[in-house]
Amino acid sequence: MISMFINIISQLITFHFSEAVYLTSSKKSAMKININSDSKKCTTFREKKFELRNSVLTDLPGDTESHYHCYFGTCLLLLFGTVIYDFLCFNKVPFDIRLIHTAFGKFDVVIYSWMLFMLLTCLCYYCFNIWANVRSNSFMKADELRMWNNVWAIILVGYFVVSFWLSSYIVSTYQLPPASASIVLLEQVRLSMKVYAFIRTSAKTVLQNDPLRKQNVNRAKFSQYSFFLFAPTLVFSTDYPRTTKIRWTFATQRALEIAGGIFFLNFVVGRFLLPSCEEFGIRKFHRTEVFVIILRNCFFGILFYLTGFYLLFHSVQNLFAELLCFGDRLFYDEWWNCTHFSQFFRRWNLLVHDWLYKYLYEDVYEYVVENKNVAKILTFLISAVVHEWALTYILGYFFPGLSIYYLGFLLYILLEKKQQNNSTFKISFRIGLTTGIGILISVYMLEYFARINMKKNYNSIGNFYLPNFLICDCIN
Repeated sequence: MISMFINIISQLITFHFSEAVYLTSSKKSAMKININSDSKKCTTFREKKFELRNSVLTDLPGDTESHYHCYFGTCLLLLFGTVIYDFLCFNKVPFDIRLIHTAFGKFDVVIYSWMLFMLLTCLCYYCFNIWANVRSNSFMKADELRMWNNVWAIILVGYFVVSFWLSSYIVSTYQLPPASASIVLLEQVRLSMKVYAFIRTSAKTVLQNDPLRKQNVNRAKFSQYSFFLFAPTLVFSTDYPRTTKIRWTFATQRALEIAGGIFFLNFVVGRFLLPSCEEFGIRKFHRTEVFVIILRNCFFGILFYLTGFYLLFHSVQNLFAELLCFGDRLFYDEWWNCTHFSQFFRRWNLLVHDWLYKYLYEDVYEYVVENKNVAKILTFLISAVVHEWALTYILGYFFPGLSIYYLGFLLYILLEKKQQNNSTFKISFRIGLTTGIGILISVYMLEYFARINMKKNYNSIGNFYLPNFLICDCIN
């Protein structure tokens, strides 16, 4: 599933190395490499600028503060209302944390896996320096230099292939539960993106150096590289804006939010989402009942999504930023004020969006196809494939619900350019975002319980890839 992603990386890296060899052998006076100099038309790309700034929800401007308070008020009302209802009607309190213990099971495997990924990531720094030192301080001929570059390009591509295979192998072999599997897979993807960002940026500096002139190349130190590995950004730089001190009160608040967010997610899933679907496959559900479940889960799906967003992109990122004195904390923008899907995808996750724009979209446009729409579609599809790969191993089965959702977004984005001021498109954006999340969560849960309760043999290709909740004869 990641072959397209790996092939493009290989082509881009090989192109850079081959271009550098050609410029070295030509011995022209202008030895600076300009990646836009041979393009048919000059295109200016937006540069990522790091600044000292807080997250949007930290400063809480105007209308954002009202959204913020409404969200927390809804969560508290749901929590306390459910507690009172269950206590009065069933004489129990719905605070069962066994789901947390189950979701984060086998955490020792997670820790060992993370240490292994970090070791491989650190080795990438030293391997890069071996390539750069030999290239900058040798008198290799053009053919020898090209061979040297190609060998290390193959090694780099091999690293990405092995890291993706290794993470999926660990998750499937040790049967990691969803939360633990998410940490292993997403952390491996994050570190792979960091390695590519570091090499993609640093290689440009090395390739601008003429080996015949024995110039000293100012490369990143290991301390800068290691800081980048933990910093809440995916765009590499040797210098980031830093704060003067750690605000321990602010860091403690974020840590408490993380604990509270995990507890609230456990509450929503265990009290509302799971009970609605856990009998699917044990008894037959009527089509009306499935429809009601999907409609009911739209509300809880939005709560799940908003809580997960706040937990991952505000609390976790701000906690690491504060502990590292990382100054630029614009991890997301005001996506809740968006009226179009294209705006939403640019704003809701700036960390990944900046990486996709700088290291994938720009390179695809410059070295694969000089068409912005095609480059945008390829970037979108590669992102969807990686998301689908991660979700497949997190859940333990393949179900292309997220990919279909992504394709729907893509078609909408291509159409909305001609309908920017059409109120119908703005309304459909709101409906598609809110109901789409509820539908996705409901369908994935129905599929999960259909596979668990029907207890079929999923070693066969058909049972693994086909949507079991539609073919298991559980709906009448």
